[in-house]
Amino acid sequence: MSYRFTENLSASANSIASKGSQSSVNIAASSPALSFKELLVDKLSSIEETTQQMQELRSQLQALKNDQKITEIIRRLMPDGSIMITEYSDGKIVSRYRKKPHMIAVPDETVPAKLAEDGTKLMSQQPMVLKPSRSIASELFY
Repeated sequence: MSYRFTENLSASANSIASKGSQSSVNIAASSPALSFKELLVDKLSSIEETTQQMQELRSQLQALKNDQKITEIIRRLMPDGSIMITEYSDGKIVSRYRKKPHMIAVPDETVPAKLAEDGTKLMSQQPMVLKPSRSIASELFY
């Protein structure tokens, strides 16, 4: 079956070749060739314009990418009084750490104050507890 198919193709190719050799066609002088050359010249000029536009867009995209390369520092006040500082660069975490708060000693309110013999409170003997000191300035400028 495939042998007959190839035999038919070779016979039709010979007949087309013999017909083409009988008629002489000047490709350069034909009207389709001229219109093709005109189309090609138009396309070449449009290709140059397109490449210039692409280069401008690439430079704009590069400028936008450079603008997005910012370093952002976020400070969060945690429930235990510490401050979590996170540094982002290009939307990715570069570093993250916690800064312990400044602790101050305050009287422990859960334990009653010791009394002197005359019934006055002895504040100097009051038990003390460390609690985080909350300063708005320290939270802003750490």
